[in-house]
Amino acid sequence: MVLTVAPKTPVNSFAEFVARARARPGQVTIASAGNGSSNHLAIELLMRQANLQLLHVPYKGSGPALTDLIGSQVEAMMDQLTASMAHIREGRIRAIAITSRKRSPDLPDVPTLDELGVKGYEASTFTGLFAPAATPMAVVETLASALRKAMANQTVRGRFRTMGVEVMDMSRAEFAAYVRADYDKWLKLAREANIVLE
Repeated sequence: MVLTVAPKTPVNSFAEFVARARARPGQVTIASAGNGSSNHLAIELLMRQANLQLLHVPYKGSGPALTDLIGSQVEAMMDQLTASMAHIREGRIRAIAITSRKRSPDLPDVPTLDELGVKGYEASTFTGLFAPAATPMAVVETLASALRKAMANQTVRGRFRTMGVEVMDMSRAEFAAYVRADYDKWLKLAREANIVLE
């Protein structure tokens, strides 16, 4: 994910964003794709780890939120890199931080929140292929083999890269452990923050 600011938001760095938020606690608006979305959870994590009070503005999807960010109706947004990338590249919004553990190869000059002093911060999303629990193992293996073959194709990987997606090669066991750890992290945060889906 990426933390971006609107054209009229008078900040050019995360440090300036923090200074603005601390000078105006609870008044700096930050958009998400909706209550309980991964973007919302990433905002909540940022507020807790950076000790910020931001005004969360939930939208019904990333598209309407981006429209208002571009129009400076909200000051900032936490969004998927894939949704924001074209707007960042075309200068309609400014990226001030990456939420993953390492910098995005697509935005190498944009530092991670961890680099910027929010130690241990990481908020990433993933896409994976799942099958019902009762699916025969032979079918699961066939699907996994086909997926590995497709993802080994450099054209496919290149297309994902142009969308800002980092392909992670994992075994089924590694992916299951990753999903479980991610689920536990966000469930704990949602409960602590009393986040309720609408």
